[in-house]
Amino acid sequence: MRAGVLAAVCATALLAATAQPAHGSRYLRVGIYDEAQTLYGPVAQTFATFKELHVQEVRLNLYWGGPYGVAKTRPANATSPNDIAYDWALYDRTVNYAAQNGVHVLFSIYGTPSWANAGRGMNVAPLRPTDLRNFALAAARRYGGSWPGDDGRILPSVHEWLAWNEPNNPIFLTPQYRKTALGWTIQSAADYAKICNAVYNGVHATLFANERVGCGVTAPRGNNNPLSLRPSVSPLAFLRAVKKDGLKTFDAWAHHPYYAGPTDQPTTKPVTAKGAPATAVTLGNIGDLIKVVTQLYGIKRIWITEYGYQTNPPDSLFGVSWARQAAYLTQAFAIARKSPRIDMMLWFLLKDEPNVSGWQSGLITYGGKEPRPEGRIAGEPLECLRQAVDVARFHEEPVLAVVDHVRDAADARGDDGALRAERLDRDHRRALVRRRQEERVEEGVVWRDVALVAEEERVAREVELRCEPLRVLAVGAVANEAERRLDAAVEQPPERGEHVRDALDRGHAPDPADHEPLLRNPEQPAQLGPAVGAEHP
Repeated sequence: MRAGVLAAVCATALLAATAQPAHGSRYLRVGIYDEAQTLYGPVAQTFATFKELHVQEVRLNLYWGGPYGVAKTRPANATSPNDIAYDWALYDRTVNYAAQNGVHVLFSIYGTPSWANAGRGMNVAPLRPTDLRNFALAAARRYGGSWPGDDGRILPSVHEWLAWNEPNNPIFLTPQYRKTALGWTIQSAADYAKICNAVYNGVHATLFANERVGCGVTAPRGNNNPLSLRPSVSPLAFLRAVKKDGLKTFDAWAHHPYYAGPTDQPTTKPVTAKGAPATAVTLGNIGDLIKVVTQLYGIKRIWITEYGYQTNPPDSLFGVSWARQAAYLTQAFAIARKSPRIDMMLWFLLKDEPNVSGWQSGLITYGGKEPRPEGRIAGEPLECLRQAVDVARFHEEPVLAVVDHVRDAADARGDDGALRAERLDRDHRRALVRRRQEERVEEGVVWRDVALVAEEERVAREVELRCEPLRVLAVGAVANEAERRLDAAVEQPPERGEHVRDALDRGHAPDPADHEPLLRNPEQPAQLGPAVGAEHP
């Protein structure tokens, strides 16, 4: 059953990639943004989990200033990564862990040092954009793939960057508006145009290949009211304003298309006054954002660098049930995958934040200690991890075996295809529960009370429900990897590629001897040399 479920999922992705490559994103990279777990938290444990779940991308804030800032004092030679004012230790550690576990890093440069804006705060733009440009250049040089770290090892490369975070939100960039003789202007857009130009120019000044800089990183909504208690700018108004204020170019436009309330689904469009255009941009109307980006800047990549649904419990106001979170995660990634412009989507939080006032969109509860309506589930995160590992291990089956099931997947793509796939998956998860129960019996656990058996089954069902997002994430990443390998086989070399494509069209698996590239991973993790210590790779 395990191989059959993986085959159905991966073969469907492979078939979609070869049959209609122009109608969807062929290289959607799936990942997580959780600073607490990846930067200053249990980094080793987190990246081990990421490896088992086949997480492909992790977003990290690279703080220019502030408590975790690299440059707490003004550097004498700002473009040199070795300037004595720079402290990269926190980020070197995380980048090394990421590379050792096969995870790509997306660095988000954020936070102005006090020396760069006369102590006005991290969320106020620098007085001289050149200072930010020089820092971006130093960072890109350090993580270019050939710079030695403090321990002498060559640091892994980072080729994906973001400029700031939610600049249309006053929490991250202030002021949002400024009053002039002609009325109110969007000051945050004017400041951000300089910020993004600085980061883009700094990163690309290295002349390294494959560098990509994302701008925008916008919040999903804004009130467009400079007189409100918390002035903010809607994402489309902000996009038009930065163009007007001189934002020249970028490699990708990033956005956070969060839902508005617990009744919203991923397909729900923002509510507007009758006949009025939407000002918010959620996943339900992401096409509006893509349209405006195209009008202003041409065809650019779209990165979804934050997305998630909070759960109830513990958030009774904004959360949805665990079952809905799992369903919405599945639906959201499917929406992103269908768009040929979206090639990255990051879920916000691996683990819930400790306070209910924070965000509770994690795939694992905080410590597994929250009270449930029916009591507590001891060790829930561990059980989730075990199930996720069961799924992630599917990738050990050669991808060729997946291709054998292409015809079966095609047959399942009728009107009841989704229901059949759901049935297969449900049977698989039930089998996992039965196997776990059988193992406990074999270990000498005697269930003398029928009620105890029923309680164990109830707990198992709840654990499965909570683990569903982890399972979806793992299966999706494995399917994406299989798709990428198939593309490698189809496209190079040509003679082998045509053989594979012809075989797929006929519904067979080609001869293994004729498509060796299908079994080769085109992106091996960086070779970092001997580790200095277990906690400091």
